[in-house]
Amino acid sequence: MKSLIKKLKSPFECNVEEAERVEDITYHLEELLKTIRRSIVAFFLALLLVALFPINWVTCPLMHLYCSPEDVGNAVGAQYIAELIKWIGYVPAMVALLRIITLAIMHMGVKPVICHAESLFNAYVMVIIWGALVISAPYIIYQFLCYLWPALHEHERRMLRNGVLATFGLFLLGELFAFTVVVPFGFELVVFFGQAAGAQSIWCLSDIIEFAVMTAIITGLSFLLPIVVYYLVLLGLLRPEQLKGRNLRIAFLAIMFLAAVITPGGTGISMLAIGIPMFVLYYLAIIMAERALRERQQKTPSFEFNYKGGS
Repeated sequence: MKSLIKKLKSPFECNVEEAERVEDITYHLEELLKTIRRSIVAFFLALLLVALFPINWVTCPLMHLYCSPEDVGNAVGAQYIAELIKWIGYVPAMVALLRIITLAIMHMGVKPVICHAESLFNAYVMVIIWGALVISAPYIIYQFLCYLWPALHEHERRMLRNGVLATFGLFLLGELFAFTVVVPFGFELVVFFGQAAGAQSIWCLSDIIEFAVMTAIITGLSFLLPIVVYYLVLLGLLRPEQLKGRNLRIAFLAIMFLAAVITPGGTGISMLAIGIPMFVLYYLAIIMAERALRERQQKTPSFEFNYKGGS
């Protein structure tokens, strides 16, 4: 009876523990709000950087792509703006980025035009937001890692660190693949079908930017499929043998269907151009997960996940 009484806590002790829990939750919420505020500030600073940074004040091999009075056409407004930029010697990064995209599209045979008053404004907004996301993403990820880091064990920290680095690397790889393969191929496909029909390819500038940015985002996200598969296997939610054999063929068809949906035109060539790299990354993720599980089982024989190799 005495031992039972000793185990019982007084109301004062319970109130102290409850107050400590509330204080602990309040502290974590305050730290989370600080992390979110820093991330928002970083994003808006990146917006200003992309919008206003004088890119022509630094040594750049792309200087010949900037606006000049000789290549902007005969429009009086365009000539005036080009002369003004040349006289001031100031070219913001957003102008340079949009100019590079426009010239790249023109070299494919597509003629970009300003369809309505807000078309050019929308194009600049999309370029600025996309550039700001790319620039600020590493800092934002770093801030959230700093917030989560103290609450994690050593193996969880290692897993999270490797996962974040792999996610960021694969997303950038997907962006690079989109802008070098998928987007140019999509525009060339449009030009080909347009010429076959005897039509000239004239696109609204904002539609061009939206097409390029959305295709890049979807391609970058699709390249994250191996990360999802890897951690599902590592966490024990999937077994490697479940992803092989007949299921591997089903996964191949599913990836090709996804590639056909997200690629412009949906033709066989464009589907294979993005589907094959995705499938290779998917299969590499299975192999890496198998290896990680095997190493974990060797280090910890009592590991709960019963690893079985083979198909």
